[in-house]
Amino acid sequence: MEQTKEKTFEDTLLEHRTIWTREMFLQHIGVSWNTATKILLYNPRFQDDLKAFVHYPDEHNNKWLFCAEPMREYLKSNFYEIFNKHYEY
Repeated sequence: MEQTKEKTFEDTLLEHRTIWTREMFLQHIGVSWNTATKILLYNPRFQDDLKAFVHYPDEHNNKWLFCAEPMREYLKSNFYEIFNKHYEY
């Protein structure tokens, strides 16, 4: 018999959000904030691409925001490069 993971209400909400907060982004990718910034958000290899759908906080101390659908697609398309390759920083 095949088991399927039953989605929680929170999982369903996360899937259908237009904008993710920092916490929602971390919940989606399943790594720590330090890891996410090192391998993805501040990695020069990806940073120019991400600026199209990630709001980086500036000197006004505003918050991280992620446009959910493009971010989800970017993670799928670039999974190997993000999570399996090691870049020099």
